[in-house]
Amino acid sequence: MRSMLKHAHDICQVPFLVPTRVGGTRWLWHMLQALEHLLKSYKAVVLHMQQIQNPDDPVYHKDSSRKAKNYLLLVLT
Repeated sequence: MRSMLKHAHDICQVPFLVPTRVGGTRWLWHMLQALEHLLKSYKAVVLHMQQIQNPDDPVYHKDSSRKAKNYLLLVLT
């Protein structure tokens, strides 16, 4: 999955930033870093979530597809 996310970043020509966890002991810093990564790689994240939902795509997996659909709804709204 990570390699396909990197490929989506390459297609969108944005720097590859790994999504980060929001929690932690420095929760505010973690939240800011996670939002920064999401905003900088927004196009690639949306593309990757759409790829995961496509049954013809090699990264498609039924469980991942459901999660991607929910995450995509959160990101797009």
